[in-house]
Amino acid sequence: MNTRKSKSQNGDGTHSNVGYKNPPKKYQFKPGKSGNPNGRPKGSRNKQQTLCESSLHQIFLEEAHRKITVREGERTITVSVAKAVMRTIATKAAKGDVRTMKLFTELLDRAESKSLNEHQEMFKVMLEFKQALGKERDAWFRGGKIDPEPLPRPDQIDACPRTGDIRITGPFTDKEINTYQSIQAYQAECEAEIERCEKLIKKSHSQKQQIALKEEIQSNENTIAACEDAIQRFDQITLEFQSPS
Repeated sequence: MNTRKSKSQNGDGTHSNVGYKNPPKKYQFKPGKSGNPNGRPKGSRNKQQTLCESSLHQIFLEEAHRKITVREGERTITVSVAKAVMRTIATKAAKGDVRTMKLFTELLDRAESKSLNEHQEMFKVMLEFKQALGKERDAWFRGGKIDPEPLPRPDQIDACPRTGDIRITGPFTDKEINTYQSIQAYQAECEAEIERCEKLIKKSHSQKQQIALKEEIQSNENTIAACEDAIQRFDQITLEFQSPS
């Protein structure tokens, strides 16, 4: 290293050595005075110098699901980046590239294993859910409750151990169940109103009142028919989960 110091002339005509760790006097920090009078920029202390793992994970997912336009034969289609990459790998593997074939087989095996494990876990949860519903329904009947019975009913859940398929009929989501139970409650009100009108008809001696009560009964019967039709449509709702083959 060159440690030779050069001479610089001071204001009084004298000379001083200038070099490593000894800058000219006019460029040296003055005692009691900060070398950065403006201070640190606000908020700079909290800035991250590198992307955290969660940020990188989010960026990766956004890029993987970003839509791009690719050529497929003579047509142009829009797919996600992840799907385009997998199509490229699958096409290259199908053409006989050994390394790509190995990679594609490994990726396929992982995907199928993950799908199978998730389905097996769902099948287990559905069986436990069905058993819990059965116990709740039994307690509901033993207690003589007048509230709407728990839904879906155990008989509406069909979990086949042989195939691994799961089939649920009838209302299942909270919104469907609430609507279904509201219709049932309204139907019960109409039935009670019909019973009340029939009792009044037997006691009434006024022909005009009897006619009005009969019209009321007919109106409620029409409403009950509409409720039954709506309930039947709900009972035809099917949610299926097939085991991955």
